[in-house]
Amino acid sequence: MLILGLYRRRSSSIFIKIPIAAAYVLPYSLVSYILGLMQSSSYEDELFVVWAFCLVHVLGTADSVSALTIQDSNNWKNYDIQLFLPYFWFGYLWGTYKGSTFQHATLVLWIFSILTTGFRITSLQWSSESDGLKKRTKVVADYMNYEDNFRNGGEIDPIHMRGYCYLVTGEDKQNGKAEPPEYFIQVKLTDEVITTDKIWRCGGTLLNSEQDKLKDICLSFALSKLLCRRFFNHELAESNMQKTRDLVFRGLLLENDDPERAFRVIEVELAFTYDFFYTKYPLIFERSHVPKLLSLLIAFPLIWLAVLLIKHFRNINGDITLIQKHGKNYDALFTCFIVIMILLFEILQTIVYFVSDWAKVSYVCNYISKPSWHGNMLVEKIIRVVGGVNIFKHWQNKINQYSLLTSFEYNPKRNFYSKIFDSLIDKRRKGQQEGRTITLSDAVKKAVLHSLRINNGQLSNGLLSLQRNEVISELSWACKLETHTHSILVWHIATTLCQVTRSRSLGFYDHIAILGRNKDICDVYCEVAISLSNYCAYLVVFAPQFLPDHSYATDVIFDEVIMEARKLLAGSNSLSLIYQRMMNMREPANTLVEKGALLGQQLIRQIEDERKRWKVLSDYWAEMMLFIAPSDNVTAHLEKMAEGGEFVTHLWALLTHAGILKRGDQYIV
Repeated sequence: MLILGLYRRRSSSIFIKIPIAAAYVLPYSLVSYILGLMQSSSYEDELFVVWAFCLVHVLGTADSVSALTIQDSNNWKNYDIQLFLPYFWFGYLWGTYKGSTFQHATLVLWIFSILTTGFRITSLQWSSESDGLKKRTKVVADYMNYEDNFRNGGEIDPIHMRGYCYLVTGEDKQNGKAEPPEYFIQVKLTDEVITTDKIWRCGGTLLNSEQDKLKDICLSFALSKLLCRRFFNHELAESNMQKTRDLVFRGLLLENDDPERAFRVIEVELAFTYDFFYTKYPLIFERSHVPKLLSLLIAFPLIWLAVLLIKHFRNINGDITLIQKHGKNYDALFTCFIVIMILLFEILQTIVYFVSDWAKVSYVCNYISKPSWHGNMLVEKIIRVVGGVNIFKHWQNKINQYSLLTSFEYNPKRNFYSKIFDSLIDKRRKGQQEGRTITLSDAVKKAVLHSLRINNGQLSNGLLSLQRNEVISELSWACKLETHTHSILVWHIATTLCQVTRSRSLGFYDHIAILGRNKDICDVYCEVAISLSNYCAYLVVFAPQFLPDHSYATDVIFDEVIMEARKLLAGSNSLSLIYQRMMNMREPANTLVEKGALLGQQLIRQIEDERKRWKVLSDYWAEMMLFIAPSDNVTAHLEKMAEGGEFVTHLWALLTHAGILKRGDQYIV
């Protein structure tokens, strides 16, 4: 949990997910069982009470992860009960060894452990649907109904955040009352309430840069509070306002479609959102003094216990030991080592928090509220240095890939081990062979943002891009199929055929033919189209819950397409042979495989200019990526945040802050 827990939202690997799940679930039963064995043991050892403390303490305070799934937060009472038994056994065991060498030290540490474990339980309660976060998002949701009133008719400037009084901190310190007629909970913008507008207007030299990353971290924190409303079905009152749209189009996107800042703000925002639901950082942030003080104070009784263990190591006193030599109790030495590891762990957790994004928000807000800090070179230098520390990435920055034409013959293995893992991970189906994961390039990000800007936020399933490229009359039929899953698979097959054509023309027979060459604009279009085509196909096959169609309908369509491909392309043992057979298919095209072949033939034969062909495909997939992003299935996004994250979630959050919540009237047919 200590090591892998740090990578949980940064990796989708099962080698991280399964051990974390095991480390979260199994210890409750194991620790209770071990403590029971100590109590019923036929011999006595003073170290039992120390071992018991180590087990109970690590069980309750192992790391910052407080919940494994969303349901864990809602079942926080069950977690409370699960922890009661180990603490009860420890108290019973401690009473048995009353008068031992370690009696007083372990009693003090037991009290500390109960307090820190209580914070973990409270953090679960805070993120539950019945308490905590639900109530805090209600305050934010109500505030956004009258937030625009605080600008008093002033200028709206998304670059300098003028007129954007989004809440950062302080609203929880007010006991706002619900007032008629709407009964909104009222938040008053006192000095203790920090907003984005205040941060950008701050006169201190620490925040004098317009694109300062510390400012952007605070903006991400404010946006995460707005995003959390979607998980509790609150109305997004600002979604229809022009300034909401301007925040993205005139603020985050700037004029050159630079993806760096826009995606950095969204990445940090989603990291905060993940922490709200899965870690105890929000509780540490809200009650910063008590948890951090406990982490510091617990060092003293741990050192005390370590000293006692060293003394015990030098003198056996007739105890029964597992390992002893030359009159030395090596059981005590090994136990001392474990206690020191716990001490170092507590120090490490404190350091990680002090350089975390949560701490950076706290530093900036304290800087805003304390004018005496403005111009203080030492304070500003410390905050600036800490603000520049980034220990971990905010997410994996990778997208999964799937290619239907290279995977349709895949048959998952069925053996003893696969049956065991089928109960732990999703069962694989025919043709469901996941491709390699690739790094999400800036070219892909830039293409998607360019599509968003050039369409002025209007969502289209590809028709607008075809219209811009003057090929709508020839290719529009492929955007008007029965479902969106139909369109994605047909265009995916066609893109793969174009990819093979390009590889053959360059003399290569794989999909990375452009490696080893300086990329021209055609190479960039090719990279964008292939990456997004394979990613959308991956969503169809492995994550249909993110698509507009019903997820079960998408599964049914995919299974049938695999059967069609196996029938039509039987005996094709290479991609080159598959390409030849598909290029020779003729109308009528009844199956999706045949329609994909027909579209591929049109693209290759009717658009002879390769650069234009790949621009058509690049623009189409960038537009389709934005089209599928809006979703009301917020639970799917939240669950994926704990498994490395998805690119579609970043676009979903970006569109949310632009006020684009649904396709609705924006859907072009």
